[in-house]
Amino acid sequence: MRLLIVYGILSIMGTGTPLAAQPGGKLVYADSQSLLELGRHVRIYKDPSATLNIDQVRRLPDSLFEASRQDVLNFGLTRARIWLKVTLQNQAAEPLYLLFRTQDINAVDAYITGPAGSSVFHTGTYRPFRNRYFLTNSVVLKLGDAPTDIYIAVQEGSRFHFPILLGSIQPIVQHQYRETLFNGAILGIMLVMAFINFCIYLMLRDRTYLFYCCYVLTSGLMFMMYEGLTYDLFWRSFPWLNDDRFSFVTRVLTFVFGILFSTRFLHLDQYLPRLNQFFKGVVGLLLVVGFLKIANLSVAETIFYPLTLFGLVSLFTAGVLTFRAGYRPARYYLVGWGLYILGAMSTILALMDVLSFKYLLTAYGYASGAACEATVLSFALADRLNSFRKENLRSQQLAIAQLQENERLVREQNRLLEEKVAERTQALQHSVDELELKNAEILRQQSELEEVRLKNLRAEFARKLARIKLKSLRDQMNPHFLFNCMNTIEAYIIENRPDEATAFLQKFSKLIRATLENSLYESIPIKSEIEALNLYIQLEEARVNNRFSHTVDVSPVLLEQPYTIPPLLLQPYVENAILHGLRHKRDTAGQLRIGLSVQDQRLICTIEDNGIGRQKAAEMRTSRPGKSQSLGMKFTGERMAVMSEISATRYEVEVIDLIGNGQTGTKVILTLPLLRQTETPVS
Repeated sequence: MRLLIVYGILSIMGTGTPLAAQPGGKLVYADSQSLLELGRHVRIYKDPSATLNIDQVRRLPDSLFEASRQDVLNFGLTRARIWLKVTLQNQAAEPLYLLFRTQDINAVDAYITGPAGSSVFHTGTYRPFRNRYFLTNSVVLKLGDAPTDIYIAVQEGSRFHFPILLGSIQPIVQHQYRETLFNGAILGIMLVMAFINFCIYLMLRDRTYLFYCCYVLTSGLMFMMYEGLTYDLFWRSFPWLNDDRFSFVTRVLTFVFGILFSTRFLHLDQYLPRLNQFFKGVVGLLLVVGFLKIANLSVAETIFYPLTLFGLVSLFTAGVLTFRAGYRPARYYLVGWGLYILGAMSTILALMDVLSFKYLLTAYGYASGAACEATVLSFALADRLNSFRKENLRSQQLAIAQLQENERLVREQNRLLEEKVAERTQALQHSVDELELKNAEILRQQSELEEVRLKNLRAEFARKLARIKLKSLRDQMNPHFLFNCMNTIEAYIIENRPDEATAFLQKFSKLIRATLENSLYESIPIKSEIEALNLYIQLEEARVNNRFSHTVDVSPVLLEQPYTIPPLLLQPYVENAILHGLRHKRDTAGQLRIGLSVQDQRLICTIEDNGIGRQKAAEMRTSRPGKSQSLGMKFTGERMAVMSEISATRYEVEVIDLIGNGQTGTKVILTLPLLRQTETPVS
């Protein structure tokens, strides 16, 4: 890790070193034995729409082209089309070539102008393989003997760096030869390591070796895609397979198999179970990122690269912790993973434009790190096998020693058991006697518990019976109320008053709906009860040609807070005041006053009328034998009695005769518990 930090500081300091030529000026090539990096000698124009053609770009003013400040071009994460402009003078005696060191670039269009005329090249991984000058994995363009103006258009669907080398044929071929040898060595090492460990997996059936094989193979495949070897060797006729989503998913799978291998190799479920759960979450997140990339969402790469850096450091930390916990094979893991982290992080930081690609470790960091890691981890797996063998031998020796000790202990135990059998028999007899006594006590307690249970069942049955009786009484209210309303409608029809009958029916339908809805609940909001009560009173007023008026005074706190009242509790008393008091009043206009208030945490309901009074109403019933007493008040009284029994709270009603000083009428006072709103339908 110290080496990585020192290297990072040196790389960042190195990116600021200027070249001899000024950025964006005319490039002069004179040494035919060397390769020249074009990074600081190009001028750049970004076309976000990716729609401009070469003629439109050539007409753009030079001020729109920005001089490059990078030794190696790195455009980060962009979907724009990048135009590079180079003014060149060839002082060498040989034709010049351009070598693109990024083999997996999607599309490259080059337009070259010189004294001999113009030439155009269209190449890249999205273009036919036959378009390449050399039919190899690298993209090489022939510029000719005296190129003067070069326009290069490049486009990539993800993060991309774009190192370009300029030179004659000899250094170009030498560079290609060295790179081919390097690639072959890396792939050879990976294939050998994968084959050996797959054979071990077939023998042991330990998935650690299978995950390692998958990790090495996907890592090698990712390296081949990065170097353009898959296009060169496997699918020259199918450019669409070079979609960057395939390479991205390969990188994701490589990291996933690396985590699966590491967690099993380091036995994190045994040494660090919480960290093991954390890596399971990282695997899930990586799979989500892979699906995001398949959906062609750019956020996938924004998440992946930082997650990769964090994951690599976390895996290295896990190796350190397990090694400190005593797991010795972790030392090879730390060496291999340290080399891989050094190479992979240098490449990733370069892709994120933190480091420069001009250094060997950043240019070939991932490949070198992966090959070294594959080799060292193979030694780690071999050391793991050796540890298992030693552990197995040690276990066998311990088993033999333990077996001998067990035989001695068995003989000793047999002697002790014979001595204790007699003592134990006596103790067991004593225990049996105690158990019989305890069993008798348990039976007595069970009998008492059964009596308590039966008593509770009887009480519960009484409560349920009271609730059923209350529901029956409440249900009797509905047909009684409907009967009275139908009498009113009948009166309108008999009197041949269709308009009033229609209006009455509309209000009546609203009242019926409110009554049906309210009857579903044991208690309803006070506001709902008042609305239904108002509808009923309006119907009764219309029936008696408005010979009385009414007022309803409700305390604001009852409307602001969710207080409730049993449905149809006030209506029978209002009905009684209208039918037996106000309807028979002839001398003056009738008045009905209804009030609801709160006193001492109790709901006080008053229903007052200036009708003929109870005494005179009783006399009228006596003179008319066909008239029966109010069933509504009788049912309501029974309801209140049952509700008092269920809730253990008193429901009280007081009827006061208003007599004296020329005053007649009746005042009913109901004192009810103050209930909060519920939404429980009647059971």
